Amino acid sequence: QEQRRLQLIKMFAEENSSHKRKKRNGTDGKKAKAKRIGLIQTETGTIANVGWRAISMKSLRAHPRFAALRSAREAMTDRDKNLANAALFRQDTWQWDALHAQRITGSRAAALLGFFSGLAVSELGIPISLRDGNKRNKALAFIHNNDDQFEFDALFDFSAEESAQSDDDVCEWIAGESLSQYILRKEQPQISLGTKDVVSTRLKWGTVQEAVGILAAINHLKNAAFIAESGMCAAEAPSLTALASEWKDTSKTVDAAHACSQLLEKAAAASSSLMKPLNLSLGASPDAFVVYPDGTVEVLEIKSVSPYVKSKHPGRMAVKDRGPHLNIGPW
Repeated sequence: QEQRRLQLIKMFAEENSSHKRKKRNGTDGKKAKAKRIGLIQTETGTIANVGWRAISMKSLRAHPRFAALRSAREAMTDRDKNLANAALFRQDTWQWDALHAQRITGSRAAALLGFFSGLAVSELGIPISLRDGNKRNKALAFIHNNDDQFEFDALFDFSAEESAQSDDDVCEWIAGESLSQYILRKEQPQISLGTKDVVSTRLKWGTVQEAVGILAAINHLKNAAFIAESGMCAAEAPSLTALASEWKDTSKTVDAAHACSQLLEKAAAASSSLMKPLNLSLGASPDAFVVYPDGTVEVLEIKSVSPYVKSKHPGRMAVKDRGPHLNIGPW
C-alpha cells in the first residue's frame, strides 16, 4: 500500500500528497476496507506529471521490433520530390504539419460531419466534454486556412535546416523474459510536463504517452513481424509503397503495401467528385502500421486514456484507473 501511495505521488509534479484524513479503525464497513486496500483514490495534486513513466520517440525508434523512419534529410536522399515520398516525413517535423493543409484527415472528419452538435450528440452518445457546436466551423476554418499554403518543393529544401542529429546511443534495449519483449535499460531523463487542469491534462497525456502505447502494441502483438512508423499518407498517392520501401527488407511487405495503396487510390478517385469542388484532398496519418510475416499491413492507432480526474477538493486533480473502454467512440 505504501509503494502504491508513493507511485501516485510521482504522478503529480509537486511534492504534496493527500489531504490529511482521519484514521479509521477498520470497523466502518466496506468503505473503510476499500480505502485500506487502495480501491478508493486518495492522492491529489494541482500539477499533473503527464510525463510519468513515458519514453521518448527517439528511444522507441531504437527498439529492435520498430521500423523507424529516418530523418527527413536522410530519407529524401536520392528520392524523387513527390507526394508519395512525402509520407516519409516523421510526425514531429514541420513538413508533416504542412501536409495537412487543405486535407481532410481522421482527426477532423468527425467535426466536419457534425458529430459534436445538434441531434448527433444524443444519438451517438457523445460525452458532454466533447460537445461543441462550433467544432465544425473550426475544422472548416483550419483546412481552408490560406496561411498554410506552401510551395511543394519547399518540403524537400533542407538548406536552412541543421544537420540531423543521430538517434544512436539514446537508449539500450535488452531482451526480456520472452523473445518478443525487450526492456529499456538506458533512457534519457524525462522532463516533467506539468498541466493544471483536467482538460489540458487529458490532451497532453495522449500526446506524451503515445510512444508508450506503441511499445505496448509491440509487446502485445507477438505474431507481428514488426511495427512501422508512419507519416502523412495522401490518398491520391502510393504513400504505403513509399513507406514500405523504408521498412524491413521483405518483398511481401512491399507487395501488400502496394495493394493497400491501390485500394486507397480507388477510394480517393471515388470521392474526387465531392472533394474537387471544395479544393480538398483526403489523407491519413496513423500512429503506426502493424506488419505481419505474410505481408499483411494493418493500421495502428493509439488512444492513451488519461488517469487524471477532477478531485472533490476545488482546484485539485486526482488519479483514477477508469479501466479499459469496452467499445470505440464514434468520433
